[in-house]
Amino acid sequence: MTQHNAETLFKEWLTFLSVDKGLSANTLQAYKSDVARFLSFLRKQKISLTKVTPSLLTDFLWEEKSKGKAPATLGRNIEAVRQLFRFLLSEEKISEDPTESLSVIKIPERLPKVMAHHELAKLLGSSVRDKKSGNDKSREKGLRYWAAFELMYATGMRVSEVSELRDAQIDLDAGFVRVKGKGGKERVVPFGNRAKATLSEYLPLRNQARKKVLIGNGKDFLFTSSRGGRIDRSTFLRVLKKIGKLMGIRKNISPHILRHSFATHLLEGGADLRAVQEMLGHSDISTTQIYTHVDRSRLKDLHKTFHPKG
Repeated sequence: MTQHNAETLFKEWLTFLSVDKGLSANTLQAYKSDVARFLSFLRKQKISLTKVTPSLLTDFLWEEKSKGKAPATLGRNIEAVRQLFRFLLSEEKISEDPTESLSVIKIPERLPKVMAHHELAKLLGSSVRDKKSGNDKSREKGLRYWAAFELMYATGMRVSEVSELRDAQIDLDAGFVRVKGKGGKERVVPFGNRAKATLSEYLPLRNQARKKVLIGNGKDFLFTSSRGGRIDRSTFLRVLKKIGKLMGIRKNISPHILRHSFATHLLEGGADLRAVQEMLGHSDISTTQIYTHVDRSRLKDLHKTFHPKG
């Protein structure tokens, strides 16, 4: 693998962390700095990113430790590099993850950020959407994103999954979507009446406004660009942030926060953990269990705020 390819993968990974994972600017900058040092280390060793071994990773960490790095910083170094290789594995750029055998320096786990119900009501409300006017194309563009964000919150789909979604994967009558997730795994996820109504409003407009670029037979991207292609993940992020700012939401929001909110609100409502795992497409239930901690954390905050002896 050339240095150019390594840099390209590095940029794709940073985009994934920002758009799909919804990491904050500070965390993203820290991860970027950590992995940039790792890539510099590989260049000195004249080792390709796809040829990294566990022993080479250990050498890198020893070098970082020799510079006087604190355990917490080393732990972040490990996590940053681990996230990079997990991304490369999921994208099938490598066949094995060299970080699997690395021991983990225990760092308190950060709970996923979620949106409160009133914030979601603002974000997904119809007040701004209904003000969209003009010709079919401008109305279609306005409604397209509301439909997409409604679907993300209704199903917990990743933004990358929504971006790649095609017409044939949606069953509006039954209220189900067939999701193609990581590693080519498929899952079927239901969605409710709100998402169904918004999609039912959006699709006829899309079909009229984009009729020159649509190919039919269920092969079109559900959320179609003006040229008939898919909507890029970074575009969904940009539009969501713009809407959030317009609606007065101060929280740093991203498409991934809709996924977090979907899972947390289901568990708050009494949903079975295994069912939530299946809908999210998690291969390991321990990944889903983090949302139970979010629920307990929220209850603690409520108790502290409202209990007289809190």
